Amino acid sequence: MTDPKAPKTTSAQRQAALRQRARSLAYGLDDDDIRTAPDTALLEALPIAYRARQTAPIEGIVVELLHRLGRHVKIIPVEPPDVTVTRRGYPPADPPVSSVTVTTTPEPTPEPKSRRSYPIEVQRMAVGMADAGITSREIVDAIKAMVGRAPAVSNVQKLLKGWRAALD
Repeated sequence: MTDPKAPKTTSAQRQAALRQRARSLAYGLDDDDIRTAPDTALLEALPIAYRARQTAPIEGIVVELLHRLGRHVKIIPVEPPDVTVTRRGYPPADPPVSSVTVTTTPEPTPEPKSRRSYPIEVQRMAVGMADAGITSREIVDAIKAMVGRAPAVSNVQKLLKGWRAALD
């Protein structure tokens, strides 16, 4: 089967040689090369020739593969029909519009109220209470009495710092 004296090749080397052979078949060598090539090389060459738009090698490879299957093929070249292109007129352009100035006054958009924000009066009251030395717990109770909700006691100092910066 194989020559024992021949150098051993790996499967990767054999695969690379097969792909090289397929590339040479895909770029249109003569019909004798196609007739002597193994089926695997022909099958590898078809997509390569297709991507390269090589119609003659594709035709030769397909005919050879069909011949090997026992099918006789007669190639009849098909000429593309003559195509006539008729340009249609473009629709008329819209008449130019005279310059019209429309002035609108945008409605002032109200400031979006965040669920987390408190009214300015509440913020001022809380900052004033903190400056007076009142405890965070008492500030939270006063905010809750005014608004109906209050921040957690652990967050009051952080809120007061932000409110001071915003009010100054």
